[in-house]
Amino acid sequence: MKFQNCTLYHNGMLGFSAIECKEVSIVIGKYAQYPSAVHVTFVPKGKRKDRGFVQTFEPSVVVAAGFGNPDPQNMVPISNDGVVAVSRSKYSSCDSRWISDFQAEILPKLEVLFNAIGHNSHSPAPSLATVAAC
Repeated sequence: MKFQNCTLYHNGMLGFSAIECKEVSIVIGKYAQYPSAVHVTFVPKGKRKDRGFVQTFEPSVVVAAGFGNPDPQNMVPISNDGVVAVSRSKYSSCDSRWISDFQAEILPKLEVLFNAIGHNSHSPAPSLATVAAC
């Protein structure tokens, strides 16, 4: 699946990140013991070289149409005492509440082209929730 001029969301160690991309390519395929891992290759906006990653256990890749979509980093609270601004994580790393917060606060505001949240990478057949624009 290939998408052009879109925003790529993925869950890392401390919540979701958004990357505006000229092109995103997603392939469901074998990786280690996972028969249907999510392989993502993308070219960030303003760059020429592609980058990529593979999500295996509980993948959380979402592709949304267009640029200027909501930034999930705004879900991180920032305290400001007038002198110093401190941002701190709402949850510990790899907490499942990052995904539930993203689904509740950001996902409804997006025109979703691809959604791998809830995909079972152990299943030999893809079980993706949304696959539009193949």
